[in-house]
Amino acid sequence: MIVFVPKPEPAVVIAPAIKSKAKVAIPPAQEVIPSPTPEATPTPTEPVEIKPPKEESNTTTHSDGSHTKEIVETRTFQNPDSSIYLLIGQN
Repeated sequence: MIVFVPKPEPAVVIAPAIKSKAKVAIPPAQEVIPSPTPEATPTPTEPVEIKPPKEESNTTTHSDGSHTKEIVETRTFQNPDSSIYLLIGQN
């Protein structure tokens, strides 16, 4: 009769962790000074009025003798894309 005995596996030994007493030097914080930059002109996102309002008045005489006075106001604006438009209001 033949008996086979398995070989014993090597034992694994776990060593305790060694604490390091080395000190880490942290440099002091340095103040960051922003470099001077020229002030940028903000890009408009809304139309900008480029001429003062202009008012014109018209008086209309009706066939019954009555009068009607109309005031028309014109304002000129420029869009951010440089296109220009007029806003005409009537009172």
